[in-house]
Amino acid sequence: MPRKGFVAVAGRLDAVVAATTGSSRADAQRAIAEGNVLVDG
Repeated sequence: MPRKGFVAVAGRLDAVVAATTGSSRADAQRAIAEGNVLVDG
């Protein structure tokens, strides 16, 4: 998956990633667990 940057609202990281990328929360959770989601701030 190509890198995608965005400014997120407060909330669960998996829910924010899923809503922003159009993926499921399960897919977002896997991406987070694999280290494929970076948080700056």
